[in-house]
Amino acid sequence: MNSNIRTEQVPFSRSLAGRILLYGGLPSVAIMVIVTVFVTLSLVASEQHALEETLGQVAEQVAAEIDRGNTKAVMASTIMALAQQRGMFGDRVESTAYAREVLNSFPEFTGAYFGYEPNADGADAEFLLSAEAESIREGLDDKGRFLPYWYRDIQLPGRLNLEPLVDMETSLYYRGVKELYEKSGRAQWLITEPYVYEGKMIVEQVYPIVIDGKFVGVAGVDRALDDIEFKLRRISIREEVEVFLI
Repeated sequence: MNSNIRTEQVPFSRSLAGRILLYGGLPSVAIMVIVTVFVTLSLVASEQHALEETLGQVAEQVAAEIDRGNTKAVMASTIMALAQQRGMFGDRVESTAYAREVLNSFPEFTGAYFGYEPNADGADAEFLLSAEAESIREGLDDKGRFLPYWYRDIQLPGRLNLEPLVDMETSLYYRGVKELYEKSGRAQWLITEPYVYEGKMIVEQVYPIVIDGKFVGVAGVDRALDDIEFKLRRISIREEVEVFLI
């Protein structure tokens, strides 16, 4: 007696194992993939937010340091002007020594100065002929106008040089301050745009000298952009970021 048994192979997709995988396994895998992608994106977004916060804090720190430097320079020029208004005006020898002492006391400044209007105290010609004039001759123009400008030698940083201010009638540091006072009627400090002087890119912080309501000159200090850039480079190295000053 012969019996023929015919076995029909069931496709995997229709088998019990296949259906378990299809209806149970694949959705689970899909859910795991979606969850993994979501978690990854969340972590990336969280890290990016944390990085942006860190960069924001560094930017605020840099801005605060620059602002502190500006404030100190403005305060210095303001105090120099007030000293003139409270009794030092017209005392050329002491005023010249005072400007030098300011520069000597603040290594972050690259220049310190006073600049009077022509014959502001009515004594230009008389002082030019006096014995005292020789000691500060480099701080006067040929008519005796008081313009002492102390600055650090670019070749010898420890050396302070004295020479008369220049371009008062065309430059922002003098004419700009004068016009600002004459228009507003009140003393206001001014920070100039950067420019090159004696081989340095500098910015000036200036305050007007006002006697009896009349503009008679300016007091100011200079800061070198190279010094500011050096400070920013130290922050850049410390924080491991690129810092740009605009």
